[in-house]
Amino acid sequence: MEGLLPITNRYGINMIFMTILQDVRFALRTFARQPGFTVTVVFILGIGIGGSVVIFSVLKALLLQPLPYPEPDRLVHVWQTDVDKRTRWPFSTPDYLDVRELCRSFEEFGAYVPQWFTVGTVEPERVFGASATAGALRAYGVEPTVGRLFTEREVLEGNDRVAVLSHGFWERRLGADPEVIGTTIPLNGGAYRVLGIMPDGFEFISPWSPGEDVALWTPLALSRDGASRTNHWLVAIARLRPETTREAAEAELHAIASRLGEQYPTTNVRTQLWLNPLMRQIVGDARGQVLLLMGGVALVLLLACANVASMLLAKNTGRQTEIAMRTTLGAGRKRIVGQLLTESMLLSLLGGLAGTLFGITCFGAVKSMIPASLPRMGHVAIDGPVLLFSLGLALLTSLIFGLAPALQVSRSDLSEGLRGGRGGRAARRGRARAFRFLAAGQLAIALVLTNGAALLYVSFRNVMRTPQVFDSEQTLTTSISLDGERYADNQARVDFWNQLLERVAALPGVDHAGLTSQLPLLGGMNDEILSEDETFESRGLGTLAEISFVSPDYSIAMGVPLLAGRTLRRGDWREANYGNVVVNKTLVEQYWPGESALGKRIMRNADSTSWTAVIVGVVEDTRQWGPERSPVPEVYFPHESFTWSPSWLVVHSRGDPLSQVPAVRGEVAQLDPGLAASDFRTMEQVLTSTTRERRFITKLVSLFGVVALALAAAGVFGMMSHDVAQRTHELGIRAALGADRRRLMAMVLGRALRIASIGAVVGVGGAVLSFRVISQWVFGVNPTAPAFISGLVAFLLLVAVAATGIPARCIQLGLCRQTKPIRRP
Repeated sequence: MEGLLPITNRYGINMIFMTILQDVRFALRTFARQPGFTVTVVFILGIGIGGSVVIFSVLKALLLQPLPYPEPDRLVHVWQTDVDKRTRWPFSTPDYLDVRELCRSFEEFGAYVPQWFTVGTVEPERVFGASATAGALRAYGVEPTVGRLFTEREVLEGNDRVAVLSHGFWERRLGADPEVIGTTIPLNGGAYRVLGIMPDGFEFISPWSPGEDVALWTPLALSRDGASRTNHWLVAIARLRPETTREAAEAELHAIASRLGEQYPTTNVRTQLWLNPLMRQIVGDARGQVLLLMGGVALVLLLACANVASMLLAKNTGRQTEIAMRTTLGAGRKRIVGQLLTESMLLSLLGGLAGTLFGITCFGAVKSMIPASLPRMGHVAIDGPVLLFSLGLALLTSLIFGLAPALQVSRSDLSEGLRGGRGGRAARRGRARAFRFLAAGQLAIALVLTNGAALLYVSFRNVMRTPQVFDSEQTLTTSISLDGERYADNQARVDFWNQLLERVAALPGVDHAGLTSQLPLLGGMNDEILSEDETFESRGLGTLAEISFVSPDYSIAMGVPLLAGRTLRRGDWREANYGNVVVNKTLVEQYWPGESALGKRIMRNADSTSWTAVIVGVVEDTRQWGPERSPVPEVYFPHESFTWSPSWLVVHSRGDPLSQVPAVRGEVAQLDPGLAASDFRTMEQVLTSTTRERRFITKLVSLFGVVALALAAAGVFGMMSHDVAQRTHELGIRAALGADRRRLMAMVLGRALRIASIGAVVGVGGAVLSFRVISQWVFGVNPTAPAFISGLVAFLLLVAVAATGIPARCIQLGLCRQTKPIRRP
């Protein structure tokens, strides 16, 4: 017997292979006999699988693909925060130096500041980079492919005119010259020696600018001399020691924060320290966006499976005679189910192939819509893992839509099938229940997706219609950095801007020109302030206000209305820590509601007040942190008090503002050929850029909703067409017995409405549950308002009735032509 076992196994394997091959051949012949059915199923599955493939490629790049660093789970961002809440405060210089000296949990600990650099002297270019301590680059654990990194000792010894370049910048700007190490490049008006070239694909993603590609790094020299503990400006990153857990490191940081609070009670008593893993920091809010899209496309795929399942159930109903004959000839139930599942699997594989081709075709269009603020989008690609996902998804869908119809048909009544019937009463009732379940499920999924699409569309429309007080159409903006030794002194920066503003304001077609340290909608710098009636307390919180440094004509150039007093003038900042300021309406309403704020004093919330100011004007609110964020208190300082770099030039034009770009560039070049004016945009374009993420999510979810509605309508139409075909004999008898044909049509429509009502009830429940997922994207609309939900339900019922109307009308016309009432004696 032992000698026969291999032969038996070989024979059994061959039989299984032959059976599968026979099933595949039979399935292909079946498909060839019904090309319309086959193409329809493959198309429906292709839509669902294709969308899943595209969104999964985004999900893989963002969440599943590991960071390209050694042991990336040991990389963490370190933040300061208020003791009562886990906010993200950057470090002050003294606090960073203290933590670097005291903390033993870190193998490397560094800090950096993202900034723009001007490269070149002829046709200079602005590139994004970072000034960093040596520990910030070493924390990533990645060495340059050419050259080396700078060290802390070099920086302390004054050798800070060096740079490390990214691989992309080295190729694009320097032609991938291998001899560049040791040579100098013109940077910010000086000559910087190139120390190293980072590897291709090295990522340096900053939480303050996630969409920017970092081109280079220069040393950041930090000193305690003159540094304030209230000036938070450094992003800190660290690599944990191999033997240290995040919990242990954070416990040590808490102890250090308590120690600093005791040593410096006026500045650190409210300060705590905490860690955030780098992967979690990079993903941030993008995780919710991608998971939302993945959930939406999963619902579309599930709806497609339900649609195909109902089609297979209807198709298999007509195969009762075939199934009965095969059973009579000895085929068991497992054999029948196996044959039907083979057909489903082949259909699904064809759908997976079509979906992959569809995904590849649409991939470029979808990728172009992805906002730059989503991190790691350069890794989005349809590659091997994505194709494996497509194959696995195809096999999974074959089970989802194929198993239930196969089991339903395999339970058919044998004798009824041999007589050419459609099965016994129990079988017909079972199929009817399955049809109702599938149709109601499709309508429920369609309602959930339509609800989400409607909410996002209305929210996006509300965001775009949110009143903005600035002039979005006639205002041109550009960013200019004044860096290097020539502009090391604040007065030199003030002189440059005063000259440039005079020149630009004199250009033909220009009404006004202004300067600001931060543009509306883009966010910027803030600080805590006190009114003249408040006193500093180390454990107390002041009012958090936006701080902007602007020129006298800024509000006029931006189109921000003046509500009271006057705008700023030259000379308003008379001393180092005292002068005049303009504030916005929200600050006035918070401190002096119903009163005039003119002449009131405000100051910084600090023990040794760094500044005190008198309010000379009040302007309308602008939204500083996006079009959907409420205005916050804001203080406008004269730009001569401190000219921020980079700053924004604001030009109000009578004609097309973009037509002023060459003239503005020319004026900048005449004042300093080494400067580069870049990022020319109108405020309308700025508004559009701040809504890219919302626009991207709205477009895709709306597309999912449209596809879901189309599939659900097609599913209801197919279900009702099949129901009509099954009940034609019964309805004909009813008509022959004198039943009113309008009542017969109403009966068919009533059946569809009952199914649609069930789907609507389930869908409303699903929509309410899904609101928690999309709540962060809802703006200016109440998703649970009865009118909103009623409108969606009514729309869905209308779709169901419209999809049922054609089969119902066919019944009415067919009965009118083919039947005559039976006359009773």
